[in-house]
Amino acid sequence: MFERILMAGSTFPEPILTRLQKSTGKLISMPTLEEATGLLKQNEAFDLIFADCQGAFSIINELLAAARISGNMVIGLIDGADTTRRAQLEETGILDIHPLPSSEESTARLLRNAYSYLKLNSEVQYYRGLFAPTEELIGRSDAMRKILASVQKYATEKKPVLVCGPRGSGKDMIAQLLHRVSPNAHGPLLTVDCGGVPEGIQETQIFGRKTGTSTSFRRQRVPYIPLASGGTLVINNFDAMPASLQARLLTHLQKIDSSDCSGLSVRIIYTSCKGVEHFDQPDVMNPKLKERLEVITLPPLRERGGDILLLAEYFIRQFSAETNRNIALDVSAREALQNYTWPGEVEELKCFVQRALMITTGDKIDAWALAFPGSAPCTPPPWAPAQSVAVAESSGAKVQHSADSITVKIGTKLADVEQQLMLRTVEMMNGNRTQAAAMLGISVRTLYTRLLEAPQSTDAKSESI
Repeated sequence: MFERILMAGSTFPEPILTRLQKSTGKLISMPTLEEATGLLKQNEAFDLIFADCQGAFSIINELLAAARISGNMVIGLIDGADTTRRAQLEETGILDIHPLPSSEESTARLLRNAYSYLKLNSEVQYYRGLFAPTEELIGRSDAMRKILASVQKYATEKKPVLVCGPRGSGKDMIAQLLHRVSPNAHGPLLTVDCGGVPEGIQETQIFGRKTGTSTSFRRQRVPYIPLASGGTLVINNFDAMPASLQARLLTHLQKIDSSDCSGLSVRIIYTSCKGVEHFDQPDVMNPKLKERLEVITLPPLRERGGDILLLAEYFIRQFSAETNRNIALDVSAREALQNYTWPGEVEELKCFVQRALMITTGDKIDAWALAFPGSAPCTPPPWAPAQSVAVAESSGAKVQHSADSITVKIGTKLADVEQQLMLRTVEMMNGNRTQAAAMLGISVRTLYTRLLEAPQSTDAKSESI
């Protein structure tokens, strides 16, 4: 039933040990919780840990922390009448709490329940990941169908995967999906970024700090490699990892492939904004490391055809649900979305949709609301503010504004420009300061503060021309 079980503590009756020996391939017994904790800190992996939780709570807490880091699940055994200890353990996130079994029969029942739970949990995690593409990875184009086929093919393999694609194309989502449908789905999913990070800190993050070395990166007590044991480690911007660390990573992968690496198994996924051909250069990627890779290359959004409209409609539903609005794209907006080249990929599409929802007061988003850079000017819709122009005079300087822009004369004070920009943005949002603050990229509190600090005579001096 179980391959490896750890017994932590010395108060287990003989019938319990006898039954456990019959139900597991290898039963490891540690007489004290301190010894068991030391074993777990070596990243040993077990199917299940039974811990005697009747001793000092500080020692129990240390054991549970080591189990979480190494990806192990613990069942705490206590005196059935000790309600205080049960309440303490319930706050630690322990897998389950049981009274100490008194016979082989009760032990067998406990094992069956534990096995059923672990099996069910594993299946839930697997199918949750398996069906995630229909909910999160939006796309019906041939390019995305090929990507999903590659994900399903590589998910069950142990080999590392390199996910390449333009910035903002969804590499993180592919990495998460690979984790969710893999055998490591029950384990942790951790991410480390090598972009713009010095080599010393990269090494500390991934492999830990050598004893006696001095580094300012002291907050992370456990390196990512052992922390992700039994799960997946995603290394973003892998092209920024130096050759020396790649060699060390290769050594680790060779250990995983060996037979004496219990507790070291971790799936590694690399992501990069560079094309796969960039990694053909030996000074960029260790050739032996590249031999171990499977590669998934994400297409740019402009090559995904109808996926653009699918994604736009998904973001519209997502954002409009927050304000209980029912909004759709009109014909002009659909044409504009399809004709734009999307240099910022999916993230840019998301931002454009969010902005269009903010300035649209009707039930249709049109091309005017999208306002792509470099596109021809569009006729404003009926709901847009009137195209009147006003002049606000302050200290001899003038700021002109129209429905969706302001014109500043050289020599205008920055405070006056900032004030007019905030006032006109609030006006465009029909007085909704929350939406105005979002468009300006500041907090609502900052917007309120700046407006309160504005001179009260400004509006009085404004005159239409």
